[in-house]
This record gives sequence, C-alpha cells and structure tokens, in this order.
Amino acid sequence: MTTPTTPAIPAALPSAMPWAETWPLIQAAQTIILLTHVIPDGDAMGSLMGITHALTPLGKTLIPAVDGGTPGYLSYIPASDQVRADLKGVTQADLIISVDASDVQRLGAVGKQALALGVPLIMVDHHRTNTHFGTINLLQPETASCAEVIFDWIAALGLPLTAEIAWSLLTGIVTDTLCFRTNQVTADTLEKASQLMAAGASLSDIAQQTVNRRSMGAFRLWAQVLPTMQTEDRVIWAVVDAQALKAAQYTEEGGAGGLVQLLNEADGADVAAVFREKSDGMVELHLRAQPGFNVASVALSIGGGGHVLASGATIPGPLADAVARVIPLLKAAVSAGIAARNAAVVTP
Repeated sequence: MTTPTTPAIPAALPSAMPWAETWPLIQAAQTIILLTHVIPDGDAMGSLMGITHALTPLGKTLIPAVDGGTPGYLSYIPASDQVRADLKGVTQADLIISVDASDVQRLGAVGKQALALGVPLIMVDHHRTNTHFGTINLLQPETASCAEVIFDWIAALGLPLTAEIAWSLLTGIVTDTLCFRTNQVTADTLEKASQLMAAGASLSDIAQQTVNRRSMGAFRLWAQVLPTMQTEDRVIWAVVDAQALKAAQYTEEGGAGGLVQLLNEADGADVAAVFREKSDGMVELHLRAQPGFNVASVALSIGGGGHVLASGATIPGPLADAVARVIPLLKAAVSAGIAARNAAVVTP
C-alpha cells in the first residue's frame, strides 16, 4: 500500500471540514487511542472499528477502547474482539480519536483516563448537541450516522476502502438509520451504503444481526415492563425498575432491548420514553419522537444529548422523581411540535 503524504480532499466533500488538519496529527502519532461512547450501539462500534481498520496499514500502535468492550451482538464486526474494555496499563499516547460521542462525559471511564494524558484529540461525530470538545472537530450533523463522517474522512485522507472497513461502517449506517428508515437518510447515505456493499459488506447479514433480532432476555423484560406503559397527551412511556430486570434475568447494558423504539411505533403518540433504573441510583432515559417533534432539546436541558428524533440522558433517581421531572418536559415538546406544525399550515 502507498501511504499518503498529504490528504487529497475530493471536491464532493464539504470544503469547510478540516480534513487536512487531521493528517499531521495522525502522521506524527505513534500511539493512538480510539474511543466511543459508553453503552455502544452499532454506529459507535462500527465507526470505532472503521477508523481503526483504516489506520492499521499506517503502522501505528492503535488502542480501540470502550467501557465494557464490544457488545455481544456486534462481535461479528471484524477485529472487534481487540477492543479493550478499559485502559489499565496504558500510560502514554500521542493522539486520541473520539467517535460518535457528543461530549466527554459520554466517553466514560476510558475517556477520563485517556484525556488525562493531555494529548491532542480528533473528535468525529454527527450529533447536533455536540459540545465541540476536540482539538480538531469533524462534525457533520446533517448525516444520518457517524459512520458516514468516518467514510468521508477516510476518503479525504486517501486511504483505501477495505472489506473490514466496509463491514464496520455499513453496520453503523444500518443501525443508526433503522435500515434506512429515519428522516436523515439521503441519497448520499444510500450511495455510501452502495459503495460499502461493493467493497464487500453484506447488507442482509448486517440487518439480520442487528435491526432484525432481539435477545430472549429483551422479550422477557418486555413482558415485565409493558404493563407499566402509560400514555398522556400523546406521550407514551414505560418504567424499567430493578425488580423487572431481576425477574427477566436481563443483564444487557443500556435501554431495554429496543423497547423505546417499539413504543415509538404506537399510533396516537408522538414522543416515547423509557426510564431504566440503574444500580447506582441514577436513571437512564431513552427518548424517541415522530418527525416534527424534538426530544434532543429535552435531553440537552437535563444534561443529555443526541438527535432531534432519538436522544437520551442519565439523571438522578429515584424512578418516580425522574418520571415526574421528565414527562412534563416531553408534553411541552409535543405541544411545541404541534404548534409549529399548525403555524406552518397556510390558510386561505
């Protein structure tokens, strides 16, 4: 392989993005720590491994890490077993790359340890709530997934698109778009997916491994939790407490096996929420919305973040207090969405 000496920036890529500024940092670094957000989803792991595979031929020491390591259902991503669950023993690095995390808190324990090294950080993300915490920020909020930003970055650096990269990045696109069903999917998204398939990734296999499958534990948990479902003023929500988790023998980190997305499909509701009790007394909040409504503003107001239609936060408990705090905010978000829609209606 021929290593590029300067990044070649295709004219089709956004000229305002500081693609070229990242190359000197990569070139100068010998040890690079690569991070993503806690409780990683398909876009997080796909983006993490996509850029890891892209940089591997450059001969660097690469340390991909995320709290807890790779989730089991994403273990098919090439070389994902090399992702570290912690950074014990890592005392030196020259560069940090963060992907799909909107703020430093989302990087968890591995992020805290890595940032303490005081080295430059390249931040790659697509969340509108991003806090621009990098030395260089590669932020494209118009894209449907962080994997698309990684795709553009790899192209800008002139690095080859391998099958390993393709499997990783297509995983990110498929999972964050719910298999191309979200409102941020564009013709460009589909073109990138097409190129990744041409490079060796299987769309059908990735969809079957991710959006088309649920664990048996998730179904047991839903059986426990769905009786708690409530709806008021076009807001639908359910509560996952410690008792339900124990009864279902549910040990998966993060959310409730996709329950919030299921609730978001309910006719008669515009915003969905799932509240999950954590062992430390905090409450994990997962939010979804129909097009025209904004849950990112609610998440941001309580210390979280994410997308307009899919956001989350971790807030103080107990569960009853968290529900009492958040549901009025979600009702207000529904009212704001309805008011904006009515204002857009042109009357004769």
